[in-house]
Amino acid sequence: MARRVFAVFVLSGLCQFVDSLYHHQYHFVNESKEWSEAQQYCRATHTDLATVNDEHDLAQLASLVDYGVPYVYIGLYRSWGWSLSEDDDYKEGEPAFWNWASGEPMNHFCGSISSTGEWYATDCNVRMSFFCYDGFAADISERFTFVDLPLDWLSAQAHCRNMHTDLARVRNQLENALLQSKVGSLVWFGLTRMSWMWSDGSEPTFVPWEPLKVQDAGLGDYAAIDVDSSHLGMIERSSAEKRPFFCYSGKQLFMP
Repeated sequence: MARRVFAVFVLSGLCQFVDSLYHHQYHFVNESKEWSEAQQYCRATHTDLATVNDEHDLAQLASLVDYGVPYVYIGLYRSWGWSLSEDDDYKEGEPAFWNWASGEPMNHFCGSISSTGEWYATDCNVRMSFFCYDGFAADISERFTFVDLPLDWLSAQAHCRNMHTDLARVRNQLENALLQSKVGSLVWFGLTRMSWMWSDGSEPTFVPWEPLKVQDAGLGDYAAIDVDSSHLGMIERSSAEKRPFFCYSGKQLFMP
């Protein structure tokens, strides 16, 4: 009987230890800042803007805020990146290559490449031809496939993932020049601003949006928690807004 009680005690302690490793120590900063300013503050005084992994984290953050504070920034933000699928040959830490045209990217969420080799942010609903790629093609000349079939960006992505690896991802000037040589007008490739990332570099697996309030607010590139709502959740906000924010301390030892 004593052994059984001891085993239960040890198991309970271990679960609490693992739980404490997984969940961060959060800090509510009741100072109104733009998202980028809040990020700088958190990185200077703690670890980073807060990440949220589950309902436990969400409730813990809400408990730190006094009633009457509607929106509080967290570390979730939208940024430009490449469409990546399970069969992609992307390697973490690869140097980034960018070739935006002057004044770009504008306020659209999908990327296209022009006959000059420059990149443009384009309305995702426009129907255009597109480039797919095969991630493990040994010869660079066989890596990219031009598909002369006008589709919107998401449909082009689905086609490429079904027939190849994904929409084309450009890693360097040589690959960009190869695509440019096959382009007569704007053509879709795999660049997109529809994905979200955490400020500390981790990928989100738990994102409880509030759909109605996202529609009311319009599209924004930064996420806040609506703590003054009957249904606790996240909402998009614009970069110009100044809001209080959550930081976290400690390393994320268990990646989602």
